[in-house]
Amino acid sequence: MDRIRALTAYEIRRMKGVIVVSLLCPLFFHLLLYAYVGGQRGIFWSNYENCGSCFSEGLLNLFQIIHVYVWFLFAIMVFLQFSDLHHRRTEEYMRSLPFTRRQRFFVKISIGYAVILAVWLIMTAGTILIRQSVITGLQKINVLYPFGRELFANETVWHTLRTLGVFGLELLAAYSIFVLLHLVVKSNLAATVLSLGILAFPWVLGHAVQRWHHLLTSKTMGTGFWSQMAGMFTGDSMAAFENEESSFINAGEGYGFTYVVYGNMWTVFILLFAIILVCAVFVWKFARGEDLASSGRLVPDKWVRLVLAAGIGFCFGVAIPAFYPFIYMESQGLRFIVNELVWTAVFTPVAWKLLGRPAKGV
Repeated sequence: MDRIRALTAYEIRRMKGVIVVSLLCPLFFHLLLYAYVGGQRGIFWSNYENCGSCFSEGLLNLFQIIHVYVWFLFAIMVFLQFSDLHHRRTEEYMRSLPFTRRQRFFVKISIGYAVILAVWLIMTAGTILIRQSVITGLQKINVLYPFGRELFANETVWHTLRTLGVFGLELLAAYSIFVLLHLVVKSNLAATVLSLGILAFPWVLGHAVQRWHHLLTSKTMGTGFWSQMAGMFTGDSMAAFENEESSFINAGEGYGFTYVVYGNMWTVFILLFAIILVCAVFVWKFARGEDLASSGRLVPDKWVRLVLAAGIGFCFGVAIPAFYPFIYMESQGLRFIVNELVWTAVFTPVAWKLLGRPAKGV
């Protein structure tokens, strides 16, 4: 127990700057949220008095806007947290102490998960308080309309908690991915870049499948499983909402209102939980006593290297035709899909070669 306490104290001293910045991030989020839903109502109000789920729309819009910035800030903080794991001198010194590699690693990530939980709780509490401060005015507007009951049902505190819950699971799933990559990749910078690439992979895969379906059938897949998977880490899977005004006709009179259409919550939850559990299994496997860096490769385990190389090859393979319109114009339907697969086959062995190069500590 004394050893665990000593490890915990060491990690907290190393991460105190990261912890302080992390706890300040929700406060900055609250300022942006209030500007969206309280301080600048003109964002939602046009020439007439709007009504409906304005708070939920503002919250979802803000999450969609900040997602990319959150992951880059997330990457910097995790980069700083795991920097000692990739320094040869620090690694040699820590191995001389009476701690196992697994003990050190799990103390480190336990603190990381605790910080994420604290950040989420602060974000949730502040968001609920902001909602309570502005929701009464929105509800007074809704009650004036004959379809007010429908609008009230679409704007409850449970909708807010649902959105925050999905975001909290996204944070945990993203951190699990970063943890796994920093364990199996022997370079701090490479692990961080590959982690960001994995966060982007659902978007690439989801849109690739949707595009293939459209090219082969001339039909749109709609907001199903692949659509929600594509928005897994971009905020699009939280709800299927549009930034446009809807209308309701009653006795010949039209009203403008905001209505949020939520997707299948359980699909998103199951996907995120699956990511966390899969990462946990592999972290437990790779965090055992031996040092995988003994092979000297950037990614020592060949199966991990194969999976990462295939993913990198696929991302570049589907990106090349999309960024070159003349290829798209000349290769429609099945030819376009074959073109993407050919590029994937070209980039995969290149990625395999790069991931097998000698590792250099960062």
